[in-house]
Amino acid sequence: MKATASLFRWVFFPGGFIAAVVLTLLLAASPARACRCAQQDLADYFHAAREVVMTRLTHWDPVADGTGQLTLHMELVAPAYRTTRDPVPDTGDRIAYRTADNSAACGLPASPGAVYLLFAQSDGSDRENAPLQVNGCDGSRIILPVDGSEPGGIQDVPPRFVVQQLNGLAGLALLRNIALHHPNPADIGNSSLIGLLDIAGFSHAGHALLYEMPSTARGTPVRVSGYADLETREVSYETPAAVVFAQINGWYRLRLADGGFGWLPPDFAGTYFPYAELPIRRLAYLPLPWHGFLWPEAGAGLPIREAIPTDRREQAIEVLESTRIADSLWFRIRILKEDPCEGGTTGSGVTGWIPAYREDGQPSLWYYSRGC
Repeated sequence: MKATASLFRWVFFPGGFIAAVVLTLLLAASPARACRCAQQDLADYFHAAREVVMTRLTHWDPVADGTGQLTLHMELVAPAYRTTRDPVPDTGDRIAYRTADNSAACGLPASPGAVYLLFAQSDGSDRENAPLQVNGCDGSRIILPVDGSEPGGIQDVPPRFVVQQLNGLAGLALLRNIALHHPNPADIGNSSLIGLLDIAGFSHAGHALLYEMPSTARGTPVRVSGYADLETREVSYETPAAVVFAQINGWYRLRLADGGFGWLPPDFAGTYFPYAELPIRRLAYLPLPWHGFLWPEAGAGLPIREAIPTDRREQAIEVLESTRIADSLWFRIRILKEDPCEGGTTGSGVTGWIPAYREDGQPSLWYYSRGC
């Protein structure tokens, strides 16, 4: 109050008119120069961003093009929560971002070693490989300072729950994308695996007939004489079976070796092995890369994210059971700490539910038909 009273006495005493004008201009100009952004909820920042990542700043450089920007060189401390990059950035990957070199323009402070939560945006240009932009207004911030001060949070999420909520948002976005390509076994145009089929016609008649549609009244059938004429997978050791893409009234949609499709009538069909049952209690694996999300219940709850090494092609798992939620197939799996094929044992590791299909409609997991 004393400082304020002194200021007002100085301004309005005789001879203080010019100072008053200058002070007024300064006060009016200050808000325009400051970075002022209304705080938003975590979900708002997440959905507006092109990329959402948790990173650690390794070093920074000024951009030498006169635009008043810094290049922030970051190391990912967790797999990307949201991104349009291909391949998807993973833990330990190095990525660079741009930010303004001053706080008045909402630039992020450069604090090497600090952990940042970034909600990155495009720079608005059509330049290929243009660095993504980050600033305080898009929600980006230091989430774990290096000076020992309290971790930062978001308006509606305390610091200790930020990662949990990010997993929930990213997991929900993943499920939406999976739902867009989840196979419908009764869709005549489905092109995702739903099971395997033993073709009895090969052993009984020496051939099988495939029709254009699930009806003998449509078109001239194609004659196939063995599994070599079809897309197949092994149902068990050295036992091939045809991949099934749809099933309607006992008819099975199969893919020919040349890429075309045809429908096998019931008279030529043998035992059908649905995908929901094939990997249960068998030595199985997740093809990598994998999204890493595990739900506590099929289609419900906040998922955790299991870090999987990226230096191999697959991750050994145990498939415990399957279930359907509406039209969506889910598996409960255990991620094995040790690979049984390398001397490890089953029965230990984190468990959870995963969608049976990936975002591209392909199976999320498969089994070793021949063992190790």
